[in-house]
Amino acid sequence: MKARPDTANKDKLCILTLDDEPSIREVYRLGLTQAGHEVVPAATGREALQLMMQHRFDVLIVDIRMREMSGIVFLQEALKIWPWVGVVIVSGHITTSVTEQARALGVTRVM
Repeated sequence: MKARPDTANKDKLCILTLDDEPSIREVYRLGLTQAGHEVVPAATGREALQLMMQHRFDVLIVDIRMREMSGIVFLQEALKIWPWVGVVIVSGHITTSVTEQARALGVTRVM
């Protein structure tokens, strides 16, 4: 696994953004890079898992509803291998069931 390069800015995070909508990925990229963070976008859960094998991420920003693999299924796989990574779920489709599933995985912030 490739470690994050050391930087002068200790607050800089390496963030994986997972969303199947290109415009949403671009909004994340623009906002987060402007805030000084490194952003790596992924369009599918499979792509995100492959990227996680190549990089060390501090935070995952994950959409729930995606065509190929849901955000919950992605997190079930990702958190088995990288249980320490921070997770933020952002979706327009948050339900009580999704919140419960996310909390069962250890996710503390669902928006």
